[in-house]
Amino acid sequence: MRPALCLLVLVTGLRAPARAEEDLALLARRAQQASVGIVCRGPRGGYFGTGTIIRADGVVLTSSTVLPPGATEIRVTLSDGRMVPAALLAVDTEKECALAQIDDGPLPYLPLRLDDDGRVGQIVLSLGNAYGVAGGEGRVSVGAGILSGRYVLGETRGEATYKGPVLETDAPLNPGSDGGALLDTSGAVIGVLSLNYSPLRFLGTAVPVRLLKEFIEAAAGAVPAASGAARDAIPQQVLDAWARRITAIEVERTGDAVMRRGGFLPQGPDVLRRRQPEAFARPKGCVSGVCIDREGAILTSWYNVAGTVTRIRARDAEGAWVECALVASGEVDDIALLRAEGGVWEAADLADRGAIEPGGAVFALGRSPDPASLTVTGGIVSASFRNNERFFQHDTAANFGNSGGALVDRAGRFLGVAAYVGHLWPEWSLNSGIGFGVRPERIAEALPALRDGENLLAWSELPYLGVRSRGGEQATGELTVDIQPGSAAAKAGIAAGDAIVGIAGTQVGSWREVIAAINRYRAGDKIAVVVLRNGERKLIPVTLAARPEGI
Repeated sequence: MRPALCLLVLVTGLRAPARAEEDLALLARRAQQASVGIVCRGPRGGYFGTGTIIRADGVVLTSSTVLPPGATEIRVTLSDGRMVPAALLAVDTEKECALAQIDDGPLPYLPLRLDDDGRVGQIVLSLGNAYGVAGGEGRVSVGAGILSGRYVLGETRGEATYKGPVLETDAPLNPGSDGGALLDTSGAVIGVLSLNYSPLRFLGTAVPVRLLKEFIEAAAGAVPAASGAARDAIPQQVLDAWARRITAIEVERTGDAVMRRGGFLPQGPDVLRRRQPEAFARPKGCVSGVCIDREGAILTSWYNVAGTVTRIRARDAEGAWVECALVASGEVDDIALLRAEGGVWEAADLADRGAIEPGGAVFALGRSPDPASLTVTGGIVSASFRNNERFFQHDTAANFGNSGGALVDRAGRFLGVAAYVGHLWPEWSLNSGIGFGVRPERIAEALPALRDGENLLAWSELPYLGVRSRGGEQATGELTVDIQPGSAAAKAGIAAGDAIVGIAGTQVGSWREVIAAINRYRAGDKIAVVVLRNGERKLIPVTLAARPEGI
């Protein structure tokens, strides 16, 4: 059995309104009827994957990683559960595609989009015989997502044999999905799912069917072509406007790059564990940033410029590469400010903010791996406040390439800057469904210091008081606390059962307000904490400690 090799993408990247969901459900059922599971014997033993019926007489389009040259004992599982034999028509390993013929019919089929590759930002479906599901369930699995990028892959990885222009998607791909269809909402196949990928993105890719037209027609004759428009997940005018504000950044550094805090995942499928070093190591290539003024001030992720950096360049709004200087950065906030030395820049309006509420749409914009091409992945807000109120959480595909780029809502309103998830939460890796964005008000608060060249907090400077809320403050208006033994609060004399009402001159009555007040300081700073104890107000001087590991 060949190794089951493909990327596991754990985000759907899409939350559609009710009617659109109904339309997608109908399309998914129709696509399943024309999608097949495939097994065969090849030069390295057993192979399995996915195929698409592209003509009613049983012509099946798939990948050469599913049907390699010389494949025998080809068996195809149809959507009605029948397993039927098929004959190999042709294979092109350079284009990573293959054709087979089923002697059965007429069969449901899907037309091909032979005239264009679709638009970045449009809704797509992925069809896959994930883990051989067709053999057990009778039908392939379906995932929804976005056509998240278009770029050229210059080398092959793993079992992939194709390099060249690809369509990227944040729709789910799993072992066995290769050879399946990437489908637009008109019901047209726009790509054949591939095993190749960009290490900067770690998302699934597909070979555009437009590039397979000559191969298909030479081996099988004419096939039905698609017509009809496809729907977008985010308006094209929004992407067009942001395309001039999102910049690609090239960083040169010496020595080992900063990778991540913590170790690899202790558990998981072997295919994922083998890929952990690659998923957690910083690859070479450009990353993303957001221009915030016409003089070339650029926000990006701290992780993108960490380490011993020798040179930084950014791509301006006209496509020219411009030298940049690092002005200041903040490790805890995962944010950095660059200043371009010239160039033409178009600024994002950071004041035009969208609401960050659970369930709201989020799109992550970047420029990687191709600096000339915008990428977009989609999801929803998972939590409004995380990590000491500095961040919000989302389930959008977050990776090396789009870290430092903008997070926006469907209307294009600014939601924050995409953080590198492995830096903030070591137990999660790329595209895991756990992503973070630096909140816009935190950016606004930090910008004056960054512009003045003042670095923000490092992990070693993160302050810690050592109190825990007992809850109930919403009912009482007071924050009654328990105390961690040996903490700064305990050493200063704050007692369990005290109600904290003020910190450093700021009145507080909720846990969120306490966190916000503490976050204005560094470990080692002295502050005054006001508590109520048995109805009496007490002012207690406290020297803030560093946050312990693991908290």
